[in-house]
Amino acid sequence: LIPILVYNGFAEPEEARKQNAKSKDKVEVYLAKGEGGGGPVASTNIPLSQIKLEDVPLFTSDDMLYYNSASDSFLLKTKAYDAIRQLEVPVHGKTFVLMVGKRRVFRGALWSNWSSMPFDGVVIVQPTRVVNSELQLQLGYPKEYFTGQDPRHDPEVLSILKDAGKTSEQH
Repeated sequence: LIPILVYNGFAEPEEARKQNAKSKDKVEVYLAKGEGGGGPVASTNIPLSQIKLEDVPLFTSDDMLYYNSASDSFLLKTKAYDAIRQLEVPVHGKTFVLMVGKRRVFRGALWSNWSSMPFDGVVIVQPTRVVNSELQLQLGYPKEYFTGQDPRHDPEVLSILKDAGKTSEQH
């Protein structure tokens, strides 16, 4: 009976289960869905678990060429970089949530470098260059504005990036 179930797709063979488990071992960044006028600043009043997310991630660890844990900078494949560069980011930013599998690790914001609004959280400043360049998970916008706890060095996130061969101390 088991071979019949496996053959007909009702039960997963061991190799398929391993592949599914591996696909969940990635870091994903999702944008918040349907943000109101307050943007990321207003979202800090909403529990992380209740932020509604887009169906498709903005980028994943598969899109990363490397992550430098010393500077929290990273380089993305051109397609993912261009997706961030071409987003319409309002003056008050755009909320994102970094996830591992179904676990929400932390929230942050995409921010425009022309914005005069401060933000006390993790920020990815939207790139303006046409050519792919390094991005950074920076603390606060402007940088000196951050007052909270640094969530960027989650052991599970770093472990996944290391196992995928994406981490480095210098690039």
